[in-house]
Amino acid sequence: MSSECLILILQLRSTNDYGDSEVLKTRVYEMFERFESNARKFGIDKDKTRLAKFAIVAFLDETIISSSWSQKDAWLSDPLQIKLFETFNAGEEFFNFLNELSQKTSANKEVLEVYYLCLSLGFKGKYQLQSPENLRNIIDDLNLELHPEMYKAIDSISPNGKPRQSFVQTVRSGLPLWVYPLGALIVFVIFYVIMSTSISGEAEIVVDSLKSF
Repeated sequence: MSSECLILILQLRSTNDYGDSEVLKTRVYEMFERFESNARKFGIDKDKTRLAKFAIVAFLDETIISSSWSQKDAWLSDPLQIKLFETFNAGEEFFNFLNELSQKTSANKEVLEVYYLCLSLGFKGKYQLQSPENLRNIIDDLNLELHPEMYKAIDSISPNGKPRQSFVQTVRSGLPLWVYPLGALIVFVIFYVIMSTSISGEAEIVVDSLKSF
């Protein structure tokens, strides 16, 4: 459901030329209309759809505001988060919503997966200026909540081995745990962007794909 939105964000992160700001906003609004339509088809309730949409809006705004795009100021004067959610504090509210959703992981798993994907693909929010370790721990913990099957496999291989928490600390000292189970969606998203940008080896193709989005 969120793949189209994440593909757009990764496309934007691969270039600094997004074209005209109003054209881009029109494309984004159309994308969110499809996002909400798909959510209805899948029977996802409005509150969950709104929370998932908020995560993507926060990530999209952060991507653009952090870029070197020549029309960034025009976007900053009227970002999506204000237009769609009447807030200019999405970088903090993202994590507030994440904490609330995490109180009932099983009931909110679909929405939490969207937050997890945003974080795994580079969203930082209020942790932008903090130690990367703080955000990495949040991603690792969220991964544990969403993908407990990893630990069932670990326990079956070595039921008398290291305690689970010790294992988590070991992983954190090396590769982040979230690297492993991003799943088919991430593979698809990255493959799409690579194919979009590597054929000519030039960033212009990304702009062209955005214009035809």
